[in-house]
Amino acid sequence: MLKSNMRFSILLISALFFTSCISSRKIDKVVSKYYAKNSISAKADNLSWFVSKPKAAPVDTISRSIRTKAQFIPALLYWQWHTNVNTSLSDQITVNRFNEYLSSKADSLELKKLIGNQKIEFSFEEIPNQFSYTHRGNTIILIFAYIISDLIIIEPEPSYYILNYKITDSSGSPVQEGQVSVLNTEVPIKNVTKSAKKFTWLYLDERHKHQIECFKKLISQVENALKD
Repeated sequence: MLKSNMRFSILLISALFFTSCISSRKIDKVVSKYYAKNSISAKADNLSWFVSKPKAAPVDTISRSIRTKAQFIPALLYWQWHTNVNTSLSDQITVNRFNEYLSSKADSLELKKLIGNQKIEFSFEEIPNQFSYTHRGNTIILIFAYIISDLIIIEPEPSYYILNYKITDSSGSPVQEGQVSVLNTEVPIKNVTKSAKKFTWLYLDERHKHQIECFKKLISQVENALKD
């Protein structure tokens, strides 16, 4: 019984500790450290054939987070906690990553061959840039036992990447333009044992993997449109 009580106390204290530690300031700090370690080049090496608007530039504010919920209900036989932080990442991060992608894939993309001596101009009309960090759970204390439910999850914004493109000739006159879109393929991820920092970094790693796939699909759609 003593061991059971100790285990209950440790689980409960751990849940409350992680709940109280999640703040908008902490998430912004964690995201900032991630991008300081995984820097994105603001410049692309092959800018002669494409340009993104707004132009790639250093990111001043990496993210803006708001804690939308911070609830803790301690009752005699029932405890409940629920913390939620909504984070918006800078659109400039995606613009810079898109430039990096185009620059690194320049030799293998069919797009560069399709436009020939012309230039293509890109601008994102919509970028999925939000995610929510949620920690919620409850404890029901019975006579000889207890039940603890605890969930830590990061959920991405379910929206589309919408990209405008415009082909211009050597004089800068528009030749062809259009719009392509692709659904953000990110999925919610759950945390089991990682710290808030490692868990958020894991999410950002996964975000980038899905983002590259979305870039690939967007460019493929542009290429197909130019072939028609």
